[in-house]
Amino acid sequence: MLPSIFYHCTNTDHGPVLECKRLAPKCTSAKEPKTPRLCVAPSVAQCFAARLFDVAPVHVYRTKDKRCGIAPVDVWDRCVTNERWLIPPMQLVKHGTVPKGVVELVTKHARRAACIKRGFTLHLRVCQYAVAAEFLGTSKDKRRAARCLEALKIQCPYGYFRTVILDAASALTHKSI
Repeated sequence: MLPSIFYHCTNTDHGPVLECKRLAPKCTSAKEPKTPRLCVAPSVAQCFAARLFDVAPVHVYRTKDKRCGIAPVDVWDRCVTNERWLIPPMQLVKHGTVPKGVVELVTKHARRAACIKRGFTLHLRVCQYAVAAEFLGTSKDKRRAARCLEALKIQCPYGYFRTVILDAASALTHKSI
């Protein structure tokens, strides 16, 4: 990937500058290395595809200059999120804040579906990206999300979320009868 501006989103407001220290990540899958790093993405929508934020304001930080990020190792969803790793120490500047109401709109369907599935699948991650792109994405995000949906034969991300939720409800009803 060519040098680019990268974004990092967090529920914590670090003020106008985020001072990144060299720390191992708190939440990783069993396969992921404990490499001290900062997870970033080329767009805010891709940050929202990478994780479900608390329903609270999300503070968006970006690199001051274009950087080359490291392609992650053993991160199953990087084909959707385009996640990269930056190795601290470094500073990121505040780009803006996504209001709580928008965070809730972007994450509520994925939150329910992920709870039912007990985690994310590639299909859920792509749907989350499509919804994030709709509200927070660039035109490039919207085109990329549409290609991802098409590749997985998903016509509508909301319809896919609804199907996951209704299928789980139907399975529970059949178990209790």
